[in-house]
Amino acid sequence: MANEAEPGTTDTFGVIPSDGVERQRLERAIADGVRVIAVEGARLGDETARAIQIGNSLHKTAVLSGVGCLLTASLRAPFHRVVLPLGACSVTSAALYWLAWQRDPLCKYQPDPYGEAQTAIAADRLKPEASYLFIVRRDDTIRKRLHNTITMICFAYCGWTLCREATSSTP
Repeated sequence: MANEAEPGTTDTFGVIPSDGVERQRLERAIADGVRVIAVEGARLGDETARAIQIGNSLHKTAVLSGVGCLLTASLRAPFHRVVLPLGACSVTSAALYWLAWQRDPLCKYQPDPYGEAQTAIAADRLKPEASYLFIVRRDDTIRKRLHNTITMICFAYCGWTLCREATSSTP
């Protein structure tokens, strides 16, 4: 791995060569917070991209189903057929994200499909014949706050509605 600047600076980058210990190098680079990482090799690159995609899918599912829950609730859609399943989907996705992904340092990274991050890495560090996955560290604080806020509102609304129904239906 090549770090060309101090960790945390905007010029920090890493190149993970395909040399048998690439997984350990990648984990170290991610833990160190390297801003741009070029992962050489199709196997590790695909695994890394797939892991990021799973985390992104959980996040998007939680947010979109949560927004759907709140929108359908405001439109007075049938609670048990529409609102509750969307709220449950949001809460379940958020819980899975929190349990399996949020604490993983890889969740701070996003793939750079267009290779714009490649300009941050010196050209002499990359092999011209190799294929690379470029991942970029991003601040996800706002994204996580949005995700958690929407999910908590859905959870509170669905729980409140279920409790209200339970107390109103008792003789």
